[in-house]
Amino acid sequence: MKTNPGVGFWCVFVSIGLLPVCLAAGPGAGGPLSLPDNVGLRATVSWQGECGADCAVQVSGESAVKIMFQKKNLVRVLDGGSLTRRESGPDGTVTEKRVYSFTFKGGWFNAGGARELSLTEEQHSCQQTLTRGEEVEKAECPRPGKRLSLRCTRTTVTAQAASGPVEVEALSCAPLNQDDYPGTAWPWVFGLSRPLSTERGETPADVRHLAR
Repeated sequence: MKTNPGVGFWCVFVSIGLLPVCLAAGPGAGGPLSLPDNVGLRATVSWQGECGADCAVQVSGESAVKIMFQKKNLVRVLDGGSLTRRESGPDGTVTEKRVYSFTFKGGWFNAGGARELSLTEEQHSCQQTLTRGEEVEKAECPRPGKRLSLRCTRTTVTAQAASGPVEVEALSCAPLNQDDYPGTAWPWVFGLSRPLSTERGETPADVRHLAR
């Protein structure tokens, strides 16, 4: 069970400070990146399949990501959530569930139109179970690398508002050195111009962004 972008399990809604906002990839907006030196960005992620009870594979999950840029170019990143995958077959149903919590700390610097983060693992917690019928067993739970490098760039997402489609400015963060990450799927995208929520369906292409 993986939670990387190739699987496409996740959606995010995020926020600056206490305002909710969303996850989604979009075209780069270009230009220099302008952010306060001391600001927190938060993403709440949810994913739910919509094909119904007859699906052979059903996946659901939720997580939260928080990046806290601090003065003196310090930064902390918190990523926690859960993911459940149920697969039905002739021999019954197999359910995999992962619950994880990762914390990183390090430094950040602005490089042209991007903000780059150099992180080391501060805390790691991950439990994974495999259930077949009445039998429940522990499964190997992957962990992220002890060092993580991220690049955050300005982007835009097309979201659905009450008045119709709108373009929303966002900050998109992706790894420079770790594609197969066991936590919340990349990219982490934080709304900047207005709050957003994002829903994902059966495939990575089935994404719907909602502007609030």
